[in-house]
Amino acid sequence: MDQNRRDLMSIGLAAGAVAAGTSGLAGSAAAQPKPEPRYVRHDPPRGYAKAVVVGNMIYLAGEDSKDPKTQQVQGATTAEQTEITFQNIKATLEGLGSSLEHVIKTVVYLKDPRDRGQYGKVAGKYTPHAPVGTLIMGVQLAEPEMLVEIEAIAIIPS
Repeated sequence: MDQNRRDLMSIGLAAGAVAAGTSGLAGSAAAQPKPEPRYVRHDPPRGYAKAVVVGNMIYLAGEDSKDPKTQQVQGATTAEQTEITFQNIKATLEGLGSSLEHVIKTVVYLKDPRDRGQYGKVAGKYTPHAPVGTLIMGVQLAEPEMLVEIEAIAIIPS
């Protein structure tokens, strides 16, 4: 990189820091405490975290229709499994100080993407405030009887 480009980058970075009210990038980063992630475990334990809380954000791992105690998949249709999955999401979020009302993004994994209508009818009951940002895709899920799994991102209101 030639000297002129380095000078322009330095000027741009300094101008941005002044506009942001800091004395530079290092000062800006040092002034902000870094939130530490809190990992929420499954009960009974699974090989991954149920959720991760960072600041006021909750990142849920894929929730499913398994009974929390027996780990048996419940529901025979996509609609039934979606209902149970949203009940599980609701319980997790409420336990972490949030709610379904504060979900801002979901990723929905369907065994058969043609079942998105069944999913949508049920999901609309649980997120009626607004359609959240959603990605729906067809995938092979972890267990043959699973028809739906949902990841979610939510905020913890202040």
